[in-house]
Amino acid sequence: MTNRMIISWRTLGLSLLLAIVVGFSSIGEPIDRVYDAAVGRVAYRPVSGDIVVVGVDDRAVARSSTAGSAAPTPQR
Repeated sequence: MTNRMIISWRTLGLSLLLAIVVGFSSIGEPIDRVYDAAVGRVAYRPVSGDIVVVGVDDRAVARSSTAGSAAPTPQR
């Protein structure tokens, strides 16, 4: 009875080496640009032109910093 791995160590090592080479050499840059352009076209929506002013008082800042969350605090 032999223990055979589904993926050999050689395959795992070569995959890791390829990922490091691509990451540092920016070979994947054109693919990333195409992906960003596609997302930009799909997610495009016209700008409304409305201006929103959000006021944050000291009490709200203190409350959000003690809560330990980046979520906005609800208005009462």
